[in-house]
Amino acid sequence: MGLYPLKIALFLSLLVTTLCNIPCQLSGSPAQSDPAGKAAHAALEAACTGDRKVYWASDFEGRDMAERINHAIAAAAPGSTVMAPGGSFLHSSPIRIDKTIRLEGAGSAQTTFVSTGLASDQIEIVKGGDYSTVANLGLYTQGDLAPTGGAGITVSASFVHVSNVRIWNQYNGIVFNGPQNLYIDDCDIRCLANDLWQTGGVNLAVRDTKLYGSSGPSTGLHLTNGAGIWLTDVEIWGNARGIVIDPGQHEGVGQVFAKGVVVDTSHQQDGILMGGSGAVFHIDFAESWVAGSEKGYGINLNNSHTNGFTWSGGFIRENHLSGVFIQAGENIQILGTQISANGHNNTTGHDTYGVSVAPGVSHFMIADCLIGRTGFDEEGGGTMRQSVGIYIAPGDSDFFEVINNMDAGNTEGLLVDNSRGKRKVIQGNLGKVAGE
Repeated sequence: MGLYPLKIALFLSLLVTTLCNIPCQLSGSPAQSDPAGKAAHAALEAACTGDRKVYWASDFEGRDMAERINHAIAAAAPGSTVMAPGGSFLHSSPIRIDKTIRLEGAGSAQTTFVSTGLASDQIEIVKGGDYSTVANLGLYTQGDLAPTGGAGITVSASFVHVSNVRIWNQYNGIVFNGPQNLYIDDCDIRCLANDLWQTGGVNLAVRDTKLYGSSGPSTGLHLTNGAGIWLTDVEIWGNARGIVIDPGQHEGVGQVFAKGVVVDTSHQQDGILMGGSGAVFHIDFAESWVAGSEKGYGINLNNSHTNGFTWSGGFIRENHLSGVFIQAGENIQILGTQISANGHNNTTGHDTYGVSVAPGVSHFMIADCLIGRTGFDEEGGGTMRQSVGIYIAPGDSDFFEVINNMDAGNTEGLLVDNSRGKRKVIQGNLGKVAGE
C-alpha cells in the first residue's frame, strides 16, 4: 500500500472512531433548519440510538474495580460506554476489552487504577475490541511490581483510540502489536522500559503526547516492526534512549513521518538510534529537535539496511558525542538544520563533530545547514568543543553531496573530506574546507 492510501485509511478510521463516540444529545441541532442538514442529522441520530448507553462500573459486583469493569463490559452492548468514577482504585487482575466500547474515567488525574499483586498488563484490548476508546484515566503499578514486566495498555485490535491517559511506574507504557490503526493523543507516559513500543501492525499516530524517562534503561519510543507511523508534537525527555528503531531479521520499520518532535536529555545512549538487522525505510523528521544526549550521539544511524532517512530543519545540539553519526545506510539527507555545540562536556577530543560519516558510507547529502556555535549556545556559556562541522572519514565513500553549508564557529573548520570517491559534489560551502 502506498503512502497516500495509508494516510486516507488512517484519516477515515479516526473519523469513524470519533463519530462513534459523539455524545448522543442531538435535539435542537441547528442542522434541522434545512432539509439536507435534517437528513444528515437523522442519520447521525440513528447511529447513536439503539442499545448504546452508559454502564457505570460501580453498579457491578466484584472484589476490585477491574472485576467490576469487566462485568460491565460483559453486560454492555457494542458501542456503549463504561464509566469509572473519580478516585483511586486498587485491582489485581487485568481489564479486558474484547468488544467495541468506550472505557472512560473522570480525568487522567481524577480516576486512577492502581495494580497490586499482579505484574501484568492493566488494560488488554484484544481481538474483538476494534474501534474501542480508552480515555481520561491514570494507570499506576504499586511498589516494586513494575520492574518484572507488563504494560499499562496492550493493543492487539484495530482502530483503537487512547486519549488523555496518564501511565507511570509501569514496565512498559503502551504496547501496540497490531494489526492496524492506533491513535494516541494527549497522553503522559513515564515507564521503566519502553514508554511506547510498537512490535507490529500499520498506522500508528501519536500527537500531543509526552514520553518521560526513568533513571533506569528506559526508551521513549521503541519501534521494532511496523509501518505508517505519524508523530506530531511529541516530547521525549530524560530517557536512557529517546527513540530506538531496531527491527530484527525479517522485520522492518518504515514510512515514519515526524514533525515537531523533541528528544532531549537522553542520559545513557543516543537521542535517536537506528540499528537492528531488519529493513529501515523512508524515515522523515521535520522541524524537530534532538539535544543533550549525555553519553552518546544526537542521531546514530547504524543500520546497514537503511534506505531513506531525512532530517530537515530544527536543531541538533549539545550532545556529548557528534551531532549526527552516519555509520551505515544510504539515501540519507541532513538538510537546513542548525547543528551546534556538540561534543558537549567531552574533554577527550574524540567524536566531537557536527556530522560524522564513517568509512565507506555513500549516497548521502548534507546541505543548507548552519554548523558551529549559534547565538543560542552563546547564551548558555561553556566551552565550544565542536571541532569540525562535517567530517568524512578515510575510505571509499562516494555518490554524495555537501553543498551550501555555513561555518558558525567550529574550532577546526567546516569540512574535512578524507574519502577517495570521485563522484561527489562539494560546493557553495562558506567556511574553512580542508584542502582548499
